[in-house]
Amino acid sequence: MASQGWPPSPSIMRELVGMGFDPTAAAEAVRETGGAGVQHAINWMLDRPNVPAAAPRPDPHPTAGPLGRSPLALSQRFAAASLGAAPPGPASSANPARASATALGGIGVAGILQREEHRAAAANSTIDQAFQDLSQLMSKAEEMVKLAEYFKERLHQQPGAGAPEAELDAETALDLFDLGLVTPVTKESAGRQYHRELARQLVEVLQGPLQKAGGMLPLPEVYCLYCRVRGSELISPDDLLHALECLPHVQAPMQLRDFTSGLRVVQAASFSDDRLCQRILDILGGEGPAGQPLGQGLSVEDAVAILGTPRALAAEQLELAEGRGLLCRDDAGHGSVVFYRNFFAAL
Repeated sequence: MASQGWPPSPSIMRELVGMGFDPTAAAEAVRETGGAGVQHAINWMLDRPNVPAAAPRPDPHPTAGPLGRSPLALSQRFAAASLGAAPPGPASSANPARASATALGGIGVAGILQREEHRAAAANSTIDQAFQDLSQLMSKAEEMVKLAEYFKERLHQQPGAGAPEAELDAETALDLFDLGLVTPVTKESAGRQYHRELARQLVEVLQGPLQKAGGMLPLPEVYCLYCRVRGSELISPDDLLHALECLPHVQAPMQLRDFTSGLRVVQAASFSDDRLCQRILDILGGEGPAGQPLGQGLSVEDAVAILGTPRALAAEQLELAEGRGLLCRDDAGHGSVVFYRNFFAAL
């Protein structure tokens, strides 16, 4: 049977050494058990507590092999080489298998359980450290939320429109809203007043962006902006529409507006179609020089660059001025349309 365990199986050797057994004793156990398996080798070593590593039991097959060494000596050197260790040397304990396994945390099932307990303790320590870091992060987030609330209060108490301090507070508060530092309204917290509370919060979030956009924001842009501010507490497009329909009920300085093309925007109460049309006429100017009697033209792409609005909204604004008889269009075909000042209205 012993001849079947030569040479020792590398997989069995790795498993035995991984459990903490001495490589030399493990190689001898595999050899003596004929490579029957890990458990047989463990039983063989545990049943022989007085087998020293330096002076192993007499080789039952002392006949030297073709290399001039006994099979037991070759098995010991093979075990050491397969594990990347030095050849076996003298040991101080009477049972090297037990001494090595004890140093590495025990042998057999008890040793495995002990090593698993050490790994679990290390994992728990790592988790505790992570929760400490998370607690510190949450405390910093609370401070940032308080700072956002402070700037929001300053906005409501600003001394007057156009004051430098008020403009600074408004811009800083807008930056904080961009970071998502706002307490989102939820159905659980607002109940039946959910859409009205959403409308009030929309007013707070959209005032700055509306002012920067010239008084109009398309609905898709409003939805993306508000969801970015809310962070993970997203809302559905239907909830946004219902909230915008509630703007008149909360005396909001903005309203929902529908264009004839189907485009829907949020419009500031201070926005005026008359001022928009006058701005477009100022961009076009009066009569052009010789050779350009119609003056300067304005395409939709030009309006996007000058007015700073999305393309669909810029087209609606130009058509609004055209509908009032202030502009005439020159349709050159291939989708290229250029608007000019309507000089016929002055005749």
